[in-house]
Amino acid sequence: FDAFIVVSDVGIQPTVLKLVGEKEFDKSYVNYIRDLVPGWAFTAVRYFLNKKVVKEQMAMIYADETWLNMERFLKIRAGHVPEEVLA
Repeated sequence: FDAFIVVSDVGIQPTVLKLVGEKEFDKSYVNYIRDLVPGWAFTAVRYFLNKKVVKEQMAMIYADETWLNMERFLKIRAGHVPEEVLA
C-alpha cells in the first residue's frame, strides 16, 4: 500500500523497520532506529475480584530515568514489596 502518512502504536522500531520499511527512510535514520534500546514498557491488565488485594488503585512504571531502576526492579522481582507507590 502507498500512504502519505502512517499512524502506528506498535513502537518506533516495528513501525520503521517492518510496517513502513527501511527503504522509505535515510540509512542514517534507520541506523538510529536500530540502535534504540527498548524501554521497560508493560501492558495493563484489570482484574475484577471479590475483595481488595492491593492498596493502590493503579501503578504506572516508566523507566530508565524514573523511579524503577534496575536495583529496585531486581528487589521487586526477588519478592520485596516497596512501601512507596510505583510512579
